[in-house]
Amino acid sequence: MKLLEYRAVIKLKTITPLFMYGATDQRAEIRAASIKGVMRWWWRAVKAYDDMERLFKEESEIFGFADSGASKVRLEVRPSYGVNNEPLEVRRQYDRHLRQHQYTTRIGDASLNWTSRRKVLDGRHYGIAYLLYPQLMLLKGSIPYVPPNTEFSLVLRSRYKDKLDKALASLWCAVWFGGFGRRSRRGGGNLTFLPVEEKEENYRPDGLDFVFNGSGVQGFRDWLERNFRVCRNLLSGSEGTDKYSNISTLRVVISQRGFREWYEALNDIGKIFYNFRRRTDHRANCIFGLPHPHSRTCTGSSSRNQGDPVSRRASPVIIKVVKVGDRFHWMVLRLNGKFLPRRRGDFRPIDRFWAEIQPHGIEINERRVAYER
Repeated sequence: MKLLEYRAVIKLKTITPLFMYGATDQRAEIRAASIKGVMRWWWRAVKAYDDMERLFKEESEIFGFADSGASKVRLEVRPSYGVNNEPLEVRRQYDRHLRQHQYTTRIGDASLNWTSRRKVLDGRHYGIAYLLYPQLMLLKGSIPYVPPNTEFSLVLRSRYKDKLDKALASLWCAVWFGGFGRRSRRGGGNLTFLPVEEKEENYRPDGLDFVFNGSGVQGFRDWLERNFRVCRNLLSGSEGTDKYSNISTLRVVISQRGFREWYEALNDIGKIFYNFRRRTDHRANCIFGLPHPHSRTCTGSSSRNQGDPVSRRASPVIIKVVKVGDRFHWMVLRLNGKFLPRRRGDFRPIDRFWAEIQPHGIEINERRVAYER
């Protein structure tokens, strides 16, 4: 007798350039293993368990592990033969009269340019240059990437309805709150869901909407908050912990202004972020992520100063671009949790950055809880 299998087809489109690779960076790929890895991360972030043994056990029951068997949810990327690649090349010229370097590049249909003088960025698109710094400023030669407006599909299958619900809720959070591939916390690899022709066999969790069909940024804000609550209920999450990055309380700012193009939205928040960090004491900037050029002198977060064994820490601030109707908006998400295992960190620079972006957007700020700091 053939066992019942639930099947969900998800259609996606890239908003910003996707820098995702396999064994080599000679060709960009949309990899099922990489996508599932991001889904696992967001599953943990929403769960926010303080019991790490219990967290690992439940994660393994859904996504699999070497000692606990294969994943209960299978994930397939279509088209399986791969997606279109474009080469990313940055032209750099030195202007002797202005004593500055001039940069130009093309990402998809966007022609970008900026300048650099004594490590100070300026010009039309310096916000993007800052957010995608390793891909644009440190690039030697060229590197392939998946361009914006690339469409592909995911097919998720499982015999366990509850496991598929949790996987789809994790995917929803990964797409709407994060990104994929390199520079995913700074606007790289942002995706959006596309409508899929409704079929009886195309499974969806009850109450969870993947595509925003409303209008206006206020309507989007309410839709986002409502569907996140559905995800949290599906994952039975948010008990509360500070042991790792999580979204036990949701804090998001979405730009009021809508932009015609993705790069205009990303450039706008990039400029705000860059100018804020230039005004901030470099010793406090480590709270936005390690390694940092001045990590030896970081205040309240240095692994060297505090004897912490961890020398790398992803940023607790995620910057991304979302599409609302026919407009693009930037969005900033703030994560909870200690900065390092042995040090909570000084979060005041993030508080000041948050206060700076609040006038530019509308906010989701769930009630803060005692374990946040």
